[in-house]
Amino acid sequence: MEENGIVHLWELPEKEVYMKLKKSVERKLFSTVLSYFKTQKNLAERLGISERVIQKIRNGKTQTYSLMLLKNISLLLGEYNKMFDIRKLEKEIFYLRTKGSTSGKLYFPKFPINFNCFEGGVVIGGLFGDGGLRKDLRPFYANRDRKRIKEFVRSLRKVVGSFKVSGVTKTYSPTKEGSITYSCDLPKIIGIILHYGLGIKRGDKVIHDPPLPSFCFKASPEFKRGLLMTFFTDESAPHPTGRDRFPQITFRQAALLKNTNFPKRVLGIKSLLEGLGFKPITFLEDVYCGKNGKVGVFNLSLSKFDDVIRFFNEIGFSSKIKSRKLKELLQKSRRKTSREDYLFKKRIDSLLPIFHAIQLLLKENKEITSSNISQLIGKPREHVRQVLNRLVRLNVLELKEKGIPLNGRGRSCDIFKVGKMWHSYFIFLSSS
Repeated sequence: MEENGIVHLWELPEKEVYMKLKKSVERKLFSTVLSYFKTQKNLAERLGISERVIQKIRNGKTQTYSLMLLKNISLLLGEYNKMFDIRKLEKEIFYLRTKGSTSGKLYFPKFPINFNCFEGGVVIGGLFGDGGLRKDLRPFYANRDRKRIKEFVRSLRKVVGSFKVSGVTKTYSPTKEGSITYSCDLPKIIGIILHYGLGIKRGDKVIHDPPLPSFCFKASPEFKRGLLMTFFTDESAPHPTGRDRFPQITFRQAALLKNTNFPKRVLGIKSLLEGLGFKPITFLEDVYCGKNGKVGVFNLSLSKFDDVIRFFNEIGFSSKIKSRKLKELLQKSRRKTSREDYLFKKRIDSLLPIFHAIQLLLKENKEITSSNISQLIGKPREHVRQVLNRLVRLNVLELKEKGIPLNGRGRSCDIFKVGKMWHSYFIFLSSS
């Protein structure tokens, strides 16, 4: 199995894969091998097969033959003629199929098949999102948006070659009226390429917990963008959070609880994001009892300002609806800077009125107290007192006189005076 996202013909299971070479290549292949072994009987004996098999292939009665036979012929010819090396023959295939009359065919497969591209990322992201490999290795993809099915199939064709889609089926939601999910099954031979060539696990993702293929983490930026865009489009949606209504992008994935480990696909997505400089947050959100045991619902969120902005600009959603929603949330959000800058500005905005009030009290020769400042700026006295105490710790103010305890009424206000850092801090605030 390749570590660079490239799959070759000879990596596939030789007893499960059947093929048809292009006519001119096939004719030349058998005429050349027979020219060395003189008779069909000699060739059959050397290959360890029935002479009738060769006869049927030559007469066109057998449409396909196994990868094992092609590899053996290529090895035999390698002793005499390098022209029919398997590395060359993999580029001369008319179609591939596997056992079963309804398994489907892959025409003109693009060997060596390279998944390390944007479309390859779309395929892998879709398989780990709303798609997958069934137990019999047949790939499928499902989505509520029929256009997304077409996008997935188009990307898959660009990577692996041409194939027919038997049809798109509709499934009506039993709980949500009017909700329809579209799905399609794809030729099994493509699943064999994905499983044996890239190591993608088959079966229910909740139970089997498939990891992302290892090449994903060393793949091109285009591949990673395609994978993340497709996966997040399938599995997540932007939503507003907090008082500033800033958008967060979140997805949830369910998996059988195994020592409370995070699902491998979630850790894979997290690793891809971190490799691109994002800072995702992951946590176990919920646990429920399923048919096969306890199931954990795991959450991954992009909540930092810079991460959400970067996701919007550099990755985005395939869905126009989700892209538009994220754009609207960003426009409506009251936060227009990073969280750190936002909180800093908020702090400055709360300090400036207090500094201006202190200046006014100094000008009028009045005492600097929380009570006097509270009356000037209209803020609660307790809030002002906390700010003044913090400014004392920063040497911006100094405590001139501590408040005198009053009978049954707490204590009178502390009196402050400007400290060593007053002027420089005021200049800093004014310029911020």
